This record gives sequence, structure tokens and C-alpha cells, in this order.
Amino acid sequence: SVRTANWYLKHMRQFSRWLRRSGRSQHDELEALELHAVTKEKHPRRALRDDEIEALLLAAERGETFHGISGPDRAEVYRLALSTGLRANEIRTLTAGDFRIEGENRMVLVLSAENTKNRRAAEVELRADIAARMQKRIAGKAADERLFALPDRTHDMIKVDLANAGVAYETPEG
Repeated sequence: SVRTANWYLKHMRQFSRWLRRSGRSQHDELEALELHAVTKEKHPRRALRDDEIEALLLAAERGETFHGISGPDRAEVYRLALSTGLRANEIRTLTAGDFRIEGENRMVLVLSAENTKNRRAAEVELRADIAARMQKRIAGKAADERLFALPDRTHDMIKVDLANAGVAYETPEG
């Protein structure tokens, strides 16, 4: 994104200035580089309403296999994402060993730093209903076994399920 590119550019320019000031370089080679103009989001985002979430889950449950992931598995992915805020890659990398059971229907998801976007380890306590579902999913699986075979382009998967649910993918501006 433009914001990410600007973040890197800003820090590279700062490093280049330090090289010049410290005498390690004679010139600030990046001085002339300018930050990119931040424009509007390409895809305005919004939260789904409760009725849209129900329609999405139902459409996924009934849906055919898409790029190797069954409809019921997609519904589980959506439930987990909606209840925890996890991103697609965080869910894609989940293994049975990432879950810590702390009692009946009480479970904590332990995310390693290498699998989070901000590169910080995190623990997420799951809602009781999600914990019960995940306990069933991880039962009998090896600790290093992946739980979901998500495709690389998860937005294509979501688009199909939203269309089947009668929910618009793109939101009108205004």
C-alpha cells in the first residue's frame, strides 16, 4: 500500500541522512525522494451487518468446494475470523498445537510472532462456542498439522460466498 511504501521510504531517508551526518557518506543520496501521495482506499471497507453474516455463513456451509476448501470449512474460517479478528494468513498457518485448552469450552489461541502481521506473539481467548468448535477440529490431529487449507487469494473465496449469500462485495461510496 502507499502508506507502507511511505513508511519504508521515510526510514530509508532517515538512514541516508544519518550516513551523511556521521561522515560515513559524502552525500544524502535519498534526499530528493518524496513520499507518495496518500489516496483514498481502493476498496472501501465496512463491517457486515448481523443478517449479512448469517447469510454468508449459510451460503458457505451449503457451498461447493472452492480451491480445495469445502463449504463447511470456509464457514469455520469465517466464524474464527469474525470472532477473533485474525487475518487470512494467521488462520492459514494455524496448527493443532497453537491451541491451549484451559477447561471445558475454554481455549486460548497462541499465535507465534512469525505468523502475525505485526511480528509480535499474541494470545487470543476464544469465545465458548468457537472454543467448542475448535476442540472438535483439533481432536486427534498432530500438533504440527495445519487446520485449514486456505487458498492464497482468499478474497476470491469470500467474493464467491458473498455473491451466493446475496451480499454486495463492494460498497457504494457516499
